[in-house]
Amino acid sequence: MKKSFGVRGFSLVELLVVIGIIGILAATIAVSLQGAKKSGRDARRVADIRGIVNALLIYYNEHGEYPPAPVVNLVLDNSQQLCMGGADPGWRNGNCDADQDRLLQAPGAPNPPDNPLGSNTCDATNNPYIYNQTNGGSGFEVSFCLGGKTGEFQEGTCIADDESIHCP
Repeated sequence: MKKSFGVRGFSLVELLVVIGIIGILAATIAVSLQGAKKSGRDARRVADIRGIVNALLIYYNEHGEYPPAPVVNLVLDNSQQLCMGGADPGWRNGNCDADQDRLLQAPGAPNPPDNPLGSNTCDATNNPYIYNQTNGGSGFEVSFCLGGKTGEFQEGTCIADDESIHCP
């Protein structure tokens, strides 16, 4: 005679259905988080550029011109500093001199570049922040790339200058 103890387990089919549902939910969440990461990187780019522009405007008010770049298409990364005062103000690759004030520690552009599927919007060549002095020191340009629409700015390579930020 068979005794029943009232204990019943889940069948293999029931377990597989639950595992499948959990897998679908996990995939949906992962896709949602990718979009949030991309939006966050683009928002950081816009905030970085606004900070760079503000520092350049302060430099201009102090020195009467925008800082010359030591090279054409100066790539701004975490090693670049904008220094004010002293005998030789401007961009430094490293620390400011002892008699100078550091106006800006240049931020590096977020990585990886945001390149939407099927698009060549942002890649390793236009992802960094690139600075150039223009008009003999009376202007500047900082180029950067947005992988998607951010606020009022469209995706693509954008230029910040002494007047505003221009995106395609």
